[in-house]
Amino acid sequence: NLAPDTPVLRGNWSIYGDDRLHHPEPHEGERAGDPAALGADRLFLREERQTLTRLPATGDILFTILITLTPLSSLSATADGRRKAAALASQMAAMTPEQLAYKAMDGRADSLCRLLENLAAG
Repeated sequence: NLAPDTPVLRGNWSIYGDDRLHHPEPHEGERAGDPAALGADRLFLREERQTLTRLPATGDILFTILITLTPLSSLSATADGRRKAAALASQMAAMTPEQLAYKAMDGRADSLCRLLENLAAG
């Protein structure tokens, strides 16, 4: 149902214990250990901006992905970063146990939420 020349945008985020861009195993880098013990300096927000576009001449679908990594500790430095930390904490708090397990955040979600809330508070 993707119309030609009408890109679809989707986003994704994760929190990893390293700053590698490539993670071939889904969410394996997220199992970074206890966020409270690691601290915000050793955790990274990985955001993906993905697009899907149907090419008019061939009907093929072009997939693009832009990955950005941000040290969690830097979120408290700006108003936008603090808003992002608050939004992430809110999203994480609303996740079901199944969603948390999929994102490898089960058992760490409370600690990650507290860390993000602290960053949001500045």
